[in-house]
Amino acid sequence: MCGIAGIVGGGNRETLERMINTLQHRGPDDGGVEWFDGHGVGLAHRRLSILDLSPAGHQPMVNERGSRWITYNGEIYNFLEIRSELIAHGHRFTSNTDTEVILAAYDRWGAQCVTRFNGMFAFAIYDVETRELFMARDHLGVKPFYYVQRGSMLAFASEAKALFEIDGVERCVEHDAVLSTLMLLWVPEPKTGFKNVVKLPAGHFATFKDGVLRTTQYWDVPYGDDSAERSEGEYIEELREILERSVRRQMIADVPVGA
Repeated sequence: MCGIAGIVGGGNRETLERMINTLQHRGPDDGGVEWFDGHGVGLAHRRLSILDLSPAGHQPMVNERGSRWITYNGEIYNFLEIRSELIAHGHRFTSNTDTEVILAAYDRWGAQCVTRFNGMFAFAIYDVETRELFMARDHLGVKPFYYVQRGSMLAFASEAKALFEIDGVERCVEHDAVLSTLMLLWVPEPKTGFKNVVKLPAGHFATFKDGVLRTTQYWDVPYGDDSAERSEGEYIEELREILERSVRRQMIADVPVGA
């Protein structure tokens, strides 16, 4: 569990530092703030080290060209396969992190890189040349991504409370969310329970540039037509194989794994 935060189109470094300080419990191992003077943009990160425990995994992280910066929370389970593919395309890596793989994948495939990821993730990439912010959340929404937009300003964070460090963003409960909680026991996305604070929905990515936010769904639950007749035992065996494969894939780490 890491913590991410960022501001685009307003605010200042001090505000961003207050935001990320509220998320220190999400990443006790390291932290960083990158503020882009003249852009009114900043990215921040709190790190819980899982892959590549060295300083090479520090975030926010920059790409090879120095043109794009990322703040990222999550784990890409197939990052080694994607890394090998990118190396074949000539990319050179300086760390063993999945963070650097995400950056390189975005450099190579753009927004569609998210369709290649098997994992849980929430991240934002800022392009200092185009001044565009790219944001993405994993297929099922395991990792949180909250944001608030006020005119030409957008701010995001791993937890809603970080956004309340911004002047003018108040802790106002949304009445519809109270009803949803009582009736459904949860608040459907993109609502969060707070007025003006929303979630980037699961399976979506978004771009923000010149005050314009565009959100795109890249994945939905596939409902296949399984017309083949199979026995109960065959279904049980297939489920067992899927679960075992999923667990093996998720045990990649540079720290001890427990259950």
